Formats: sequence, structure tokens, C-alpha cells
Amino acid sequence: MCRLCCLCLILASGVVFAGMAQTAALEAKAEKARAALAEERFEEAARLYAELVKSSPNSPALRLALAVAEQGCGRYAKAVEQLRMVLHHDPKFRGAWKLLAENLERLGDMGKAVDAYEQALKLEPSRLDLQLALASAYRKAGRPEQAADLFLHAARVDPTEVRIWHGLGLAYIDLARTTRASLPPGPPWNQRFAQPPPEKPDCPGDSLECRFARGEHWQLLDASRNDRSSEALYWQVRAYLALARRAFEQLADLPASPDTRPLFREAEHLYSQNDLALLEKP
Repeated sequence: MCRLCCLCLILASGVVFAGMAQTAALEAKAEKARAALAEERFEEAARLYAELVKSSPNSPALRLALAVAEQGCGRYAKAVEQLRMVLHHDPKFRGAWKLLAENLERLGDMGKAVDAYEQALKLEPSRLDLQLALASAYRKAGRPEQAADLFLHAARVDPTEVRIWHGLGLAYIDLARTTRASLPPGPPWNQRFAQPPPEKPDCPGDSLECRFARGEHWQLLDASRNDRSSEALYWQVRAYLALARRAFEQLADLPASPDTRPLFREAEHLYSQNDLALLEKP
């Protein structure tokens, strides 16, 4: 939120009021609004920026600042309304798509939030924070395969980012649960998932079981991509969970900070669970 405030302050400070709008009173109000936003006095900032927007309705910078203030007040729908006006005026306005996505996400509209994050990433494809935000949004929208693909792409850019490996592990667990849902219900499968897979490091051949035993999880998934038999689905689930554990192992090798320690704790807890426990958690 603080970074968004700084962005809006920079943009809003450059607004030039034309004609009658360029008065000392309006400039004084703009300065008060910038100060309120900088100090996170969001109610005051929202009131002042709403007044400024009435004076300069075609200023996307003022509308963006108003959207940030409305978000700070928890009025996400009003923030979305302002941001849509900003983007109608300028579809490439800096920061607007990301802010729109965040507010849509807070409103629970993950489909539209994903669309907004995608637009933001198209404008700034090298931004790692946007890649992570979109990958997380894919997960929340029930699109774990796209989430995993984007987390993997981000890992190639910065393998030291804790959130990548945490998110990738969760995406693989989501894929395992989705695949498990295609298996027939009943005790036989639960019993198999409750037990560790048999260790056969010297397993010959290219059966799915042998691929799994050799740690060839990606090869297993590629080989069984079009196989919807119960046995193939079983090994796909096992492979996704093994990949999740690999991601958590990568995470465990990184240094923790106060901000990331909760991610480490969650990953450690999930890593310690057997496959059946992971599959049964919501």
C-alpha cells in the first residue's frame, strides 16, 4: 500500500490544473490530499481527492490517487470504479491494471482479477512481482496448471525468491488434488496413498511405476498426459506430490526473513504430511 501511495503522489504532484482550475485553493487542497495519502489518512485523502476529481474529471492521476485512498478505506468497489475510468482514458496508465486486479481480488472476483493481472504483465513482462501476483491469482481462480507454469518461469528468473517455491509447491498440491478427484472414491485408493510408494531405484522399463521410482516425475506426467485410466491417474497424483516436495526442498535451502517465516512453516508442515493427508486437506 505504501508503494502505491508513493506512485500516486508522484503522479498527482505533476497534475497541472488548466484554466480556472489552476487556483491557489485547488493547489492547497491537492497538497493536503497528497499529505493525507502519504500518511495513510485514507478517509481524509478520499474526501479531498474526490473533490479534486470533480474539478479535473479528466485527470487519470487524480483518479488513481482516489482509487488508492478508497482501497485504503476498504471501499474496493469504489476503487474499481475509479480505476476503470482511468483505464478508459488511458489503457496503459502506469500502475492502474495491477491496482484494479488487487481490488477485484479483494472483492472475490478472481476471474476478472486474473484478466487485470494479465494486462498488467503484458505492459511490464519483466516484473517479477507481477508474475508472482498473476501466478497466485491463477491458483485462487482454480487454474493450478497455469499457476505452476508461471511459477516455474519466475524460478528461472530468480531462484532465490522464497514466494516462488512456496507457491509452486502449493500449485502442485492443487494439481494432485484435482487429479485425485478423477479417481473413483473408496478405500482402495486411500490405502495406496496412505503408504509410501515402493522403492525400486533399479526398476527396469518405462512403466509409470518405474519412472516414478527413478524420480522421473516430469517424464511420467508427459508419458501419461492422455491416459485417463485409474492407474495412470494414481501415478500422476504421486508425481505432482513429489514435485511439490521438491519445491519445498528448494525453499528450505533459502534464508528466511521475518516476512517469509510463515511460508517456511507452512511448507515444512505440508512436507511432513503423507500423501493421503495432503490430498484430504481442503
